[in-house]
Amino acid sequence: MSVSALRRRSRRLLPATVVVGLAFQAPPVDYHTYRNARFGYSIPYPAALVRPQPEAPNGDGRRFVSADGATTLTVYGSHNALDHTAHQQLTMSRQSWQEKGATVTLAKVLPGGYVLSGTLHTSIFYEKASLQNGVFSTFIWQYPAAQKPRLDAVVSYTARTFRPGR
Repeated sequence: MSVSALRRRSRRLLPATVVVGLAFQAPPVDYHTYRNARFGYSIPYPAALVRPQPEAPNGDGRRFVSADGATTLTVYGSHNALDHTAHQQLTMSRQSWQEKGATVTLAKVLPGGYVLSGTLHTSIFYEKASLQNGVFSTFIWQYPAAQKPRLDAVVSYTARTFRPGR
């Protein structure tokens, strides 16, 4: 094929390629940040997906709920009054999820915290906690399994950018 024939062909293909590329781009997600005054942690949340509910009366945290109520982000701080290790706290949290009927697919102790994930009926949950200076800072995403492709990037982003408290 000649160079001029390739150029003509590429000009014909270019607009279709651009349109297809644009059709599959996800819109950018606008994040706001919740900062907790009592425990000092902060977490970004997707403003178009979940709406903040009133802060807990004791100031330990807040829930964020989607318009349909199916997706929640819960974030809270708690004093480590029983002096648990991250492993002990993970074990307790895992047991609590399993008592509700959850199947745990990931349970891992991290330096200074843990992650826990799995399914509960038709929902996915992802919990991450950090232990610093006697305080557990924790967040939990729970959402319909059908939303996994849409929410994987959101959950990953909040997990990477979550800032534990004091």
